[in-house]
Amino acid sequence: MVVLGSLIGGLGAIAAHSFLDRASTERSPALTANPAPPAPDVKEPPKTSPNVSNISAAPAVILPEPAALASFSPAAIANALPAESSNSSNSNDPLAQLWTQPVVTAQRQAQRVDIAYQAQSGAIPQQFRGKIIHGGGVTANNKVIALTFDDGPWPETTAAAMNLLKQFGGKGTFFVVGNLVGRYPDLVKRMIAEGHEVANHTWSHRTSYSSPAIAAREIDNTSATIARYTGFGTRIYRPPGGILNNGLVNYARNKGYAILMWSTDTMDWRSRQPEAIRQRVLRSLKPGGIVLMHDGGGPRWATIKALAKLLPELQAKGYRFVTVSELLWIREQERRQAEQNSQGIMTTQAP
Repeated sequence: MVVLGSLIGGLGAIAAHSFLDRASTERSPALTANPAPPAPDVKEPPKTSPNVSNISAAPAVILPEPAALASFSPAAIANALPAESSNSSNSNDPLAQLWTQPVVTAQRQAQRVDIAYQAQSGAIPQQFRGKIIHGGGVTANNKVIALTFDDGPWPETTAAAMNLLKQFGGKGTFFVVGNLVGRYPDLVKRMIAEGHEVANHTWSHRTSYSSPAIAAREIDNTSATIARYTGFGTRIYRPPGGILNNGLVNYARNKGYAILMWSTDTMDWRSRQPEAIRQRVLRSLKPGGIVLMHDGGGPRWATIKALAKLLPELQAKGYRFVTVSELLWIREQERRQAEQNSQGIMTTQAP
């Protein structure tokens, strides 16, 4: 009964967020770029929200590990990579070859980026597994940014966010609540179909202390449910509320997840002013940034309206919208390139 009470108590956070107020200490130069194209008009439909009063606790039966899915096999990876760069591995993890293979040229690394990006496999570079990530880490001329959305999938606003991203050729990362995936499977399937990334945000948006057994149910069941509906696993986890010391992050790190925080908190979980959300993004804008927004936990129309202005504005500044996995591979590419350059090794650039 105590465990059940804790699980039910954690559900309230889906509707009432309590994220840490992480003010960015880095500020970009004065915003004097050319005016962006006009933002698309966002019309807010009648307000509706799902009934979350009867959301169940995480089931006791743990589904198979997402990495065991045959849909992303070692053979498929080997076929997609140059034969001379293949690397044998004794790991039972089908993604291990992609995580551990050495990068021979920038072109081959770009192929790995493409695999992780298009397949939405959840593959991430080995160096980020078990690490806490905030953003940055790319050169100033590599103007990429990861737009992330928490607490979905949610009726209407999740679809609205994807509509805008599609309009501007952008990709996002959606940190889904496991309990909601089965309620709105079409939204999750659409995320994958349109090239977005689906990542783990626990089963019940749990923020309270979690024993290893509870953490396993919250995290493992969410990843397995994502895999069940999309065919792909995930190795990226974001802790609800940004809380790092309640047992959930420790479990996720031990399982090899990258713990994805942010460099910009839009505070959209408490703000209903689109302009305030927009300004928070612009003030902390930088290459490699990770922007925290919400598509769920309530109808987030202020976020959608802010996004409608931000996408053309950031695009006009030269930014490209990438998934978290792609951002991590870009960081790994730059790291290895810098390492090779420092050793005096010249690599062949892709045409």
